[in-house]
Amino acid sequence: MNELTPDPIDYLLRRKFGFPTVDDPGLAYPSTEALVSKLGEAQRQAYDTCKAALEIKKPEEIRALFEAERAKYRPQEKTNVDPQEQRRFFNLPAAAADFKHWSKAAHWTLDEAVALSFGKAPEVVNWKSVEPYEDVSPFAKRYRQVRDLALRAAQWQQLFDPMLPGIFLAWAERADIAVPPELVAAVKARGVQVADWKTLYDQLLARHKELAKLNSATIEQQRLTIAELNELSSSLANEIAAVRAAAAADSPKGREIGTRERDSLLKLVIGMAVGGYRYDPAQKRSDKLPEIVSDLERAGVPLDADTVRKWLKQAADLLPPKQTE
Repeated sequence: MNELTPDPIDYLLRRKFGFPTVDDPGLAYPSTEALVSKLGEAQRQAYDTCKAALEIKKPEEIRALFEAERAKYRPQEKTNVDPQEQRRFFNLPAAAADFKHWSKAAHWTLDEAVALSFGKAPEVVNWKSVEPYEDVSPFAKRYRQVRDLALRAAQWQQLFDPMLPGIFLAWAERADIAVPPELVAAVKARGVQVADWKTLYDQLLARHKELAKLNSATIEQQRLTIAELNELSSSLANEIAAVRAAAAADSPKGREIGTRERDSLLKLVIGMAVGGYRYDPAQKRSDKLPEIVSDLERAGVPLDADTVRKWLKQAADLLPPKQTE
C-alpha cells in the first residue's frame, strides 16, 4: 500500500479506530499492526470483528464506504479543528471509558475520577500520560485545570483519595464541571446516591435524631408499662396471700390437731385395718399392706406403702396388749 492509493479496508479501519491515515498531513504513519498491538483486549476484539465484517462485503460496497468516509474528512480540513489534536492518544476511541465497568467500582481514585469526568479510560488517560501535552493540547490544559480543582477540594476534605463515586459526581455538579450523563446514569443505576459527604452526614444525623427520639418514647412507654405491671402484680400477690390466709384459717389443715384428736384418728385407722383387712400388727411384714394401699388409690386418696406402714405402726401402739401379742 502507498500513501496515494490506500487500501480501502485498511483505511476504513484506521478511520474507525482513530489511527492516522494518508489524509492526515504531518502525522506519523506507523503500520496498522503496530497500532493494533497497542489496543486493549476489548478494542482488539472489536477491531478483528469489524475487519471480518468488511472483508465479506462486495468490492463495490467497500469502494462506496471508502469514498464516503474519505469525503467526510475533506470538509474538516477547512475548519479550525486541529487534526493533530484529534489524533492524540487521549482523543482516540481506544481512550474512551467503559462506564459500565467503572460504575461497578466501589471507589475511584482522584486521578481516575478526573479522567472519567472527561469520559476517558483512567487506565489510558491519566495525569502522567497527559502532562507532557500540557503546553500544546487544549485537552491537556482542561485536564490540568479540573485536576487542580479536585486536588484543592481534597485538601479541604470535600473530596478524598480514594472516594465514593457518588461524592465525586456531587462535587462536580456543584462545581459546574461537566460529566458525561452516561456515567452519572450508570452510577445511579447501581443504587449509588450522588451526594457529597456533608449532605450524607446531615441526612444520617437527622435520621439518628429521629430514631433517638422514637427510641426514647418507646423506652418511656415500656417503663410505664412495667410500672403498671409491677403494681398489678403486687396487688394480685396481696390478694392471693389474703385468700390463702382465709382458706387456711377455715381449713382443718390450718388448725393444730390435739393429742386426743390424733389418738382418735389413729384408733380409727387401726380399727379399720384390723377389722376390715384383718391386719395383724404383730407381723413384721404384713401381706395386707399392698391391699390397703391399692384400696386407697382406688378411692382417690393415694398414699405410698411407707406412709401407710408408719401410721399403722403408730396406731398399733394404741391397741390393748392382747391385740399386739
